[in-house]
Amino acid sequence: MEPPFAFTATYDPDSAHAAARTLFIQTWRPLLPFYALSPVVGVGGMVFFGAFGLSDLVWVMAGLLLLTVLSSGYLYWSMTRRIAAALAGTAQFNLTDTDLGVSRQDRGSSVLPWKVFKFARRDARNVLLFVSNRVAIVIPLSALSEAALNFVSAHVPMKR
Repeated sequence: MEPPFAFTATYDPDSAHAAARTLFIQTWRPLLPFYALSPVVGVGGMVFFGAFGLSDLVWVMAGLLLLTVLSSGYLYWSMTRRIAAALAGTAQFNLTDTDLGVSRQDRGSSVLPWKVFKFARRDARNVLLFVSNRVAIVIPLSALSEAALNFVSAHVPMKR
């Protein structure tokens, strides 16, 4: 029996980078308040230690502040690069009433029941079906018809 929706999707570089950004934000969103507070604490520590004439500790605080900013930038760059590289190529999708089948020539195939997916998130170029808060199956919107998108939305709740 033919599945209701069977299609082949090609991950173009723009689609892969958009998915990588969405996955990065989803992964690191809980820690965003800590990253937002680190410059405030760093500058506050520099002012505090500077007021007491402890210039060595001011330089330590400045170094920690710089390290936080640089490591955050590197983390974003490396994670998005790795995810975009992993999404290169094409995939075959089969959507049925009970499950989602994904097949890639270089990575094998798998069939996942719809109840495995916790939520879906849509970005500018993709629909991401999240199995957990950090793991998702990416389907490019260019490969989805409007009917297939509605079919996916009916099986997995969309999250903003």
